[in-house]
Amino acid sequence: MSDLRVLAGRVAKVPAAATAAAAAELARTAAAVGASYAPAGMGVRGRRFRLGATVERTGARAAVAGRPAAGWVWATSGTRGHAEAPARGRVLAGGLAHPVGVPVRHPGARGRRLWDRVAGEAPAVLVAAVVAELGRAVR
Repeated sequence: MSDLRVLAGRVAKVPAAATAAAAAELARTAAAVGASYAPAGMGVRGRRFRLGATVERTGARAAVAGRPAAGWVWATSGTRGHAEAPARGRVLAGGLAHPVGVPVRHPGARGRRLWDRVAGEAPAVLVAAVVAELGRAVR
């Protein structure tokens, strides 16, 4: 009877351990996917974004959030056309061979569905984490 209680205690810890392992793996996946997308001009005021993820855990629940959120939204959904003001006096406008000191119109950009790639990996990562944790529990 004692062995059964020990086994039941180990199995009871599987959901929390599996979600923690899956969330950590998804954060690593998000960092890898984010690193694959690094356009030269993506950022605000000359500071480039580095797309990564954070994990927030509460018991057996875990949430993976892309950081910085704006960078992930732009990389996933794209941007609409907008005006870009010169940050330090001059901007090299498309089609012109010289810098101009007036705001220029950016046509926008298509999204690359990056966060969709991360979310698409979630079911397989979670199943693998649960199987691994159950294997550790019943040893």
